Amino acid sequence: MACYPGGDWVDAQSSGYRFWDNFLCDLLFTEAINGEANIAGSVLAALAAMELMVFGWVPIWWRVRTCPKTARVCGALSVVFGFVMCIQVLCDLPIPHGFLLLLYGGFGVVASTTVMLDLHRDPTTSAAVTVTGILAVASAVGGALLDVLIRWAGVYDKAWMPGVQKIILILSLVWLLALILFSRGLDLEPSRNRG
Repeated sequence: MACYPGGDWVDAQSSGYRFWDNFLCDLLFTEAINGEANIAGSVLAALAAMELMVFGWVPIWWRVRTCPKTARVCGALSVVFGFVMCIQVLCDLPIPHGFLLLLYGGFGVVASTTVMLDLHRDPTTSAAVTVTGILAVASAVGGALLDVLIRWAGVYDKAWMPGVQKIILILSLVWLLALILFSRGLDLEPSRNRG
């Protein structure tokens, strides 16, 4: 975010990244909305997004015991569509961005829901993990519905969406942290006995 030169969809001449006014995908543009080059920022944003998916969520989705195939397939598809979405923005490919966003998020929500089911079955799951998980998954579903209403139903302008994206991201990061710190049910410790 610190590398982003500036510009958002309300004020194209603004400077820097504005937390509540810029979309997360704005960080991926090789040319910022204000016209300045954003090569370093776009590469760093793409690397950060993929690092979060591959090293943050994939290991958790892979350890699910309830519907493990669903978690793994949907998790892998979420990563693939996330990667395609990053490439689409970086290279300005003529693929509908909103469609990729819904596929990436939708498969991620399904994989994360299997995590919730797994944790629900485990009596040792802490309240912090349960509450943050419910908030993260519910906010992602709500954000997707809001995005659909804005993009395809024209319900109202998109002024709230950048902020909604940040709330979803923050809740997801808090849940990921809670899973790492407090979840015994997913057995996040590496094991030599695991095949």
